[in-house]
Amino acid sequence: MMPLLIEAALRSTALLLAAWLTLKALRIHDAHAEKQLWSAVVLVSLLMPLLMRTLALQLPAPQSVTISGSVAAARALRHFGHPVVDAVGVRSYWVVTGFLLLRFLVRLLRASAIYRRARKPAAPILPGIAVRMSDEIAAPCTFAGGILLPAEFDSWDPSTRAAALAHERAHVVHRDGYRLWLATVLTCVFWFNPLSWLLRRRLTLLAELTSDEAGLRCVADSTAYARILLQVAAGAPPMDTAVAMSGGTQLSERIKRIVEDNMTSCRLGIMRKIALAATSLIAAALCSCASGPHVLSQTEDPKVTWVSGASLSQFYPAQLQKQHVEGDVVLKLVVDSTGRVTDVKAVREHPAGSGLARASVRAARTFRFNNTLAEPVIKTMQLKFALSD
Repeated sequence: MMPLLIEAALRSTALLLAAWLTLKALRIHDAHAEKQLWSAVVLVSLLMPLLMRTLALQLPAPQSVTISGSVAAARALRHFGHPVVDAVGVRSYWVVTGFLLLRFLVRLLRASAIYRRARKPAAPILPGIAVRMSDEIAAPCTFAGGILLPAEFDSWDPSTRAAALAHERAHVVHRDGYRLWLATVLTCVFWFNPLSWLLRRRLTLLAELTSDEAGLRCVADSTAYARILLQVAAGAPPMDTAVAMSGGTQLSERIKRIVEDNMTSCRLGIMRKIALAATSLIAAALCSCASGPHVLSQTEDPKVTWVSGASLSQFYPAQLQKQHVEGDVVLKLVVDSTGRVTDVKAVREHPAGSGLARASVRAARTFRFNNTLAEPVIKTMQLKFALSD
């Protein structure tokens, strides 16, 4: 599990760097195009573990190699393995991931409750978009596909109301709320990768910048819009999991761009759009595809030798021992460059349906190999369950 997640994180990092280099090489300054690109990177990164398995090349298994599971050798050499350390690492990952996902879910449910309790205005405010008024918020925000406005919204001056509505309407049209939800899930799953947090921060800034462009069209000048942002930000902090006009820790950067009149995006021409899309697709394909571990040939097989592992007697089903049933199982193992088993699959069991396959898989996860090839490999081995060793 952990090797797959770590490799997926590395591939996602490579994809992110490829996207960043593409933006620099094509000199793209269109905030809308950049937001679309980073949204695609988030989606591909979330699907990376699945894509790695789906797009992996199917390679034939090598011929079986029989290696007896010596109880004496296993007891003498099993201290070379570290199953406890591996188990602690996996459990620690799931503890942190579970906490982050639970926190996000609680905040999502809390925001959803506020949205449901909010009242609908007497007359429609924005055609085609759900708008509600709430006493529980102090600044306009977007939740999912609807807009929440504070109770005192009607007392604001006309230009402030128009700018706030245009800003939040842009969030709804661009589906920024859903984009940031996906980016948050990415940080929960790949919390150990700092680039996932930077990617979410960048998407948050781009979402606000593209909506600020819409808000600026409703006021006389950029200075007036900056004052509106400061006025709205003076209220309470924005609601969690919602996209707020005053939200984010990047308000100072937004105001700096607004005051410096640096808000107009450089729209892309058709050729640059095609180049950006083509480069992004190629980068995503290259980062997602996996050729799979190297399949050992007959001459290479002796270069990956079994070193240690738990005794097979610990996994021999007690019922089979009582019935004096012996058998063997052929396993296909994925061994990483350090000699650890990262994946196990039983390809043949004799007697069929005896339960020896499950026992063999559990035993093989404790095995350690001397991998002199220093690269992930697929190795097939046969485990024999006998009453006498």
